[in-house]
Amino acid sequence: MICSFGENDSGPKDEKLKAILEEIRACPERPIMLNCNVGEIFSYQNPGTEDDSSEGSEFNRRRDLEILHKLDLMPGAILPARIILFRIFDTIKNVSNICGYEETTSNEWRGCEKARKGYYEKALQNVLAGNPVCTRDFYKLLKEGKKSIILERQEEELAEEKEKSLEEMYRSEEISVRPHILLCAVEQYAEGVMPPYENDNLPEMMQHIIRNPEVKIKLVEGADWMICAPCPGRESRSNSCIHGKGNCGLSNQLRDLRMMQKLGLKYGTSMKARDLYKLIFEKIKTTNEICALEGTFPSVWESGCGANNLRWIKEGKENEVYKRGREMLIDALGIRPSNKSYRS
Repeated sequence: MICSFGENDSGPKDEKLKAILEEIRACPERPIMLNCNVGEIFSYQNPGTEDDSSEGSEFNRRRDLEILHKLDLMPGAILPARIILFRIFDTIKNVSNICGYEETTSNEWRGCEKARKGYYEKALQNVLAGNPVCTRDFYKLLKEGKKSIILERQEEELAEEKEKSLEEMYRSEEISVRPHILLCAVEQYAEGVMPPYENDNLPEMMQHIIRNPEVKIKLVEGADWMICAPCPGRESRSNSCIHGKGNCGLSNQLRDLRMMQKLGLKYGTSMKARDLYKLIFEKIKTTNEICALEGTFPSVWESGCGANNLRWIKEGKENEVYKRGREMLIDALGIRPSNKSYRS
């Protein structure tokens, strides 16, 4: 499917590939299972040879295994289409020794004739999106129209969503926020990020609660519309966060739950903004214990800030931006000391 975009800018002509493309575009979160005729303990998922290309079963089996090896996935793996595609973009830069070989040892191992024409590499280079860490950078890179596999949210839609969500936030007595991005808002404040901000409503929220510290904040699940409406990485149908590199928001969910455990709170908790931030600043003096993530990458857990916090832990350091923002907001929100010291 990717190769077809290099051969023809409008994408695949094969009816089956066109149908797959349409399904992915209609719902990039649709689960895809990667089947492969490997036998042995993975025989339960063998798909048979009906969809094999003309080069023969051995060639098809090796090609499938080379791809799975590059993706670090096993036969039968099921992931959202978006994640599989981005992992392909990230890990398979060319199809040499996957779809074709430098030496043709026999007719059975001649490979795909298109492998030597550079169609796949052309698609990655000129037509399809790259794979940056930050979701908003990915959406800036996406091409418009049919040349992209996953179609972007349009700027007009994002601007309209931002306007409507801000109106709702300003007139509401309760602001809905997923927990961990309250820490992100502290960092943005320290960095001087001020309204208007294109990609979310956190700077607007922070200015609003500084002026109105008695307004309530409600802790909610997912990429809530009131704050995340203009984010290019929000999947509105499922209220989901599409993390950097196309990953799902598992790391964000884990950060939310770590934070609520630290605060002794749960989803649905509603508190005055000043009181909530007072509790946050008493209990969370560094983001390291909330945000650090370790693992093998590429991964659905991949996270730039998760890797940064892990590095700071190993170096015996803290998130200096959060630390500075915390001190600034203690003053801006007029948070008075309690018996528990929260200045450090």
